[in-house]
Amino acid sequence: MPDQAAIKKLISSNRIADAFAALRSALPQENDLVTLEFQWNTLRREEMMGIIGFSDKTVRSNQIISALLAFTDMVEADGQSAPPTGASTTGNSAQVTGNGNIVIQGVQGSPIHINVPQSHTQSGNPATTTTPPTPAQNTAGAKKIFFSYSKFDREYLEQLLRHLSVLRRKGKIAAWDDHQILPGEAWDGVIKTQLIEADIILLLISADFLSTDYIWDVEIKTAMERHDQKSATVVPIVLRPCSWEDTPFGKLNGLPSKAKPVSSYGDRDQAWLEVVQGIERLVSSAS
Repeated sequence: MPDQAAIKKLISSNRIADAFAALRSALPQENDLVTLEFQWNTLRREEMMGIIGFSDKTVRSNQIISALLAFTDMVEADGQSAPPTGASTTGNSAQVTGNGNIVIQGVQGSPIHINVPQSHTQSGNPATTTTPPTPAQNTAGAKKIFFSYSKFDREYLEQLLRHLSVLRRKGKIAAWDDHQILPGEAWDGVIKTQLIEADIILLLISADFLSTDYIWDVEIKTAMERHDQKSATVVPIVLRPCSWEDTPFGKLNGLPSKAKPVSSYGDRDQAWLEVVQGIERLVSSAS
């Protein structure tokens, strides 16, 4: 069983994945570790995709590592978990020993609070504490966007997410796709919830999209019901040439301009620029 010193050495050596594995072994009952690890993996994915800036990355990375160190303080020197009086977890919150007040942005926009009480010296005065990290970006008022797409078009989705990064940084949109589903969650229920809560539903159209039963039975059905009720706006985005005009969403104005498929552009960045400009106009008109 890894002890506290060994885990801290992993963290200081930037072996974060190994540190998470060691903590899961030492603290098997701490479900919040799963959420924290998911946040770390999401951050790494956004970094590789180039959809997060250096400043945002640094803030979120420091928040997660601070929380990881706080969980490490729950492990005794011999590798056993600390007594329950020193740590408790409830729901999406965790209280652990250490210093600071850590807030990490949740997957669906709700913050995960990790409240770390101040330690005290023998004289009873609070020990020196570190400055709490800057809170994650506030997404209040941002339009929630749901991406309906085929797994075979994941490359296109990642390109679109990169082009939407400015709108995300300005707090105008909060983008969601199925890669944000947490380990252990019932994916069908999460997708249906996100569909119901979305302000804008983007249909990323291709032959693979049109041939997927789940997309037809759940995502398109719900999207068009909400569009007809005017509780959400559905926008077709044509990725690759296919016959989509004779569909429930064939009557809708699509993107890029004149619904020309993204793959048909000699300069694909130009196609995404037209898509982003269309989404920005939609978001601005709904504000």
